[in-house]
Order: sequence, then C-alpha cells, then structure tokens
Amino acid sequence: MDPNEIIEYLEKKAAQVLGHEIGGKRCQFFVIDNPYDLGEFEMALRNSVRVPAMLVEDGDGHISGNQSANNTDTMNYTYLIVDKRIGRESIRDVRNRCKAWGVQVMTQIRKDRFKNIVPGKVVSFELDCNYSPLGPMNVDYYGYQFQIQFIVPITF
Repeated sequence: MDPNEIIEYLEKKAAQVLGHEIGGKRCQFFVIDNPYDLGEFEMALRNSVRVPAMLVEDGDGHISGNQSANNTDTMNYTYLIVDKRIGRESIRDVRNRCKAWGVQVMTQIRKDRFKNIVPGKVVSFELDCNYSPLGPMNVDYYGYQFQIQFIVPITF
C-alpha cells in the first residue's frame, strides 16, 4: 500500500478534529519527511498560520509472514498535536488540550476501522498507542506525540 494514502487519511482526520482546511491557505497539517532534521519542525511551526497543528512523521514499518500465509505490512506513524502557549498560560493546560485533540484523532481512526480507512483496501487499526509530552518547540509550542500503527495484508 502507498504510504501517501495513509497521509491523506490523516490529513482528513486533522480537518475533522482541528478544523484544518484541506488545500486551504491556513494549514494546520504538516508532514515531516525527515524527523531527524529539527529545522523541519521549526519550518512547520513557523509556517503554521493556525494552531493547533497536527504534524505527521513519515512512517517506518515491518513486513511479517506471521509464521503463516497471512503476510502483513505494519506501518508505524507518529503524529504530534501542538499548540502555542499564550502569555503566562500553564504549560500543563496547553498539553492537556493537545492530548484531548490527539485522543479525538485516535477515536475517529478507531471508528473508521470498520469503514475502510483507505477505500477499497483492508487496513486494520488496533488501539495500542504510546504517547508522550512535547516541548518546548520553537520557544512557545507544546503538545503531545502519539505513535500509531496501521496493518495491511500483503501477498507475495
């Protein structure tokens, strides 16, 4: 399966939960192609006209034969929900609302698992997610990072 299909799907979730306009000028969704280049994170935040924002790291994965005829491609993605701290606002308050948005994204993905995350393809999503706090990023941005997996059957 093409990873771009998952990225497009995650952008739809950003639109659904955060109000991101797909194709609009006021982006709230970014794909970080190289998570080891911190400049990409800063560029995404600097270019974000609207917060909260959802940043997605292009995923890695694992192909397995599962010791059976059921071969799978497990695709790992990390998405970050970040928001800007306003004035003397508590960092905890910023992180709490980012965590709530991140859980909403995950809830929507879980609801979609029966309706095909990618139309015409079988994509599984198991609710088993690690998350951790973020920040500070670019001085005033804080949030949460969520790690999720999509599992796709493959044939050889």
